[in-house]
Amino acid sequence: MRLAAQSIVQGCRLFVTTTARPDPVYPWAHANFLRVMQAAWANKHVQASLASSPDEADALIFVESGCRFQTDVMYSPLYKAYAHKSFVLDFLDLPKPVIPGLYACAKRDDAAAGGLLGLPYIRVCDNVLLEREDLISADPEYLFSFVGRVANAPRVRSRILELEHPNALLLDRHSGQSESDEEYVRTLSNSKFILCPRGIGTSSWRIYEAMRVGRVPVIVSDDWLAPSGIDWQTFAIFVREVDIEQIPALLDARESEWESLAHTAKATWQRFFAKENLFAWIAQQCCALAARQRTMHRPLGLLDQLRQVGSIRDAADLAKSHRRRLLSWI
Repeated sequence: MRLAAQSIVQGCRLFVTTTARPDPVYPWAHANFLRVMQAAWANKHVQASLASSPDEADALIFVESGCRFQTDVMYSPLYKAYAHKSFVLDFLDLPKPVIPGLYACAKRDDAAAGGLLGLPYIRVCDNVLLEREDLISADPEYLFSFVGRVANAPRVRSRILELEHPNALLLDRHSGQSESDEEYVRTLSNSKFILCPRGIGTSSWRIYEAMRVGRVPVIVSDDWLAPSGIDWQTFAIFVREVDIEQIPALLDARESEWESLAHTAKATWQRFFAKENLFAWIAQQCCALAARQRTMHRPLGLLDQLRQVGSIRDAADLAKSHRRRLLSWI
């Protein structure tokens, strides 16, 4: 599927496409493609634009994939023709990073080879409640809070729920990820620090929700690959998973900083991840990858892919995925 607009300025030009379909089993993949297109249409930066054809593009981005190992992308005619400048945007909790690109939940160690970069959750752009002034507390009641399902990452989140502090709110319930959950947004804004422990994947929606609502994200994920080009140390607090029990004392000691950190967090969201600015950030990241790939990239063969998937079971599943794709052509 191809949707693109004529490039009207010079700069980093992206051709945006997807192999995903609006499948009722996994509808989010195609929905994320539409979100990227909406960000492109809202883009205010002349340094980034949509290309009208793959030939004129500096990079091609495949938003999501309909297959676990991205074989639908690898076997697509577009990828075969432009593999040297093709990348994926992957928002899955447990990705299989076979193709270079931007990943919301890639592990930091996976990025060592240079082909993977971090990616924010684009769906946070949908939730306008995070900026509704009547829901934002001017004087937060809680020092810190966490609302989320422990079952998504019990090794980390169960210890979060056991923390004790007189001005903390810790709830084991689904955050909803809803654009109509006013109670959840009130809880976020009524907290100076938002605990953002990893979930099923290495990342957390709360990182970006905290930034947008103007609160301080406290990131608890040893493997998280942070999106590039952001000075995270100026507004986020990082806590190693082994140090979770120290969070109350740490935040007590840093409470006086919260307003400054929160202001920087919100300003950083607006500058890089707000809908009108996000496409330019994506373009910058993809074009940086493309420049790097010009000197080092070659399309991944099956053996290369097997080395990356991490387990014998995954390797077997990948081989089966290739076989199904080939048989579908017979």
